[in-house]
Amino acid sequence: MKRYPIFYDKRFNNPDFAQEYIARHIGVSIKLAEKISGILQLKNFENGKILDTGCGSGFTLIQLAKKFPFSECYGIDLSDTFLETANAWRQKEKIASRVTFINADVQDIPFPENYFSVVININMLHLIPDPVRMLNEIERVLQPEGFFFISDLKRSILGILEKEMKSAFTPEEVKDIIAESNIPLGQFSTDIISWKYQSV
Repeated sequence: MKRYPIFYDKRFNNPDFAQEYIARHIGVSIKLAEKISGILQLKNFENGKILDTGCGSGFTLIQLAKKFPFSECYGIDLSDTFLETANAWRQKEKIASRVTFINADVQDIPFPENYFSVVININMLHLIPDPVRMLNEIERVLQPEGFFFISDLKRSILGILEKEMKSAFTPEEVKDIIAESNIPLGQFSTDIISWKYQSV
């Protein structure tokens, strides 16, 4: 299978880097949670199982858990440092009984087929060795009529200012990766810094 460039390194297990990363991205996490919850409300989603693949600090997932109090929420990530923060927030928000964080690989999701009503994946595609495999795993654990929301940075001239954007994919490259995968047909869109692919 084709291999892709990766940006991920050991920085995500460095506590100082992780805290700086969380502080820089918390606003984005809130906005994404609002966007996703708004879409789900329009689709009349009230309860079900939600998975955040590459959950990082868990903040987006925790916000979704608060928006949908009858849902079961799961987050997976390979960074113990991020997961420690996620679990601390989970306890603080008093939603520990409905939110579970697991150290696991997005390329090998430890759940059965058709298990989740909703799967989200934020800023992960450019970080992993095999994004096609990750998309196939998302498709495998998602229910046939389930909702998926996938988003990441896009490579652009702004990479001069933001190092991580240099390693991101162009929209055209992303479309090729999607076409190579089993992920269901969705809606693709871009803005100045990112691309999004979600259920129609």
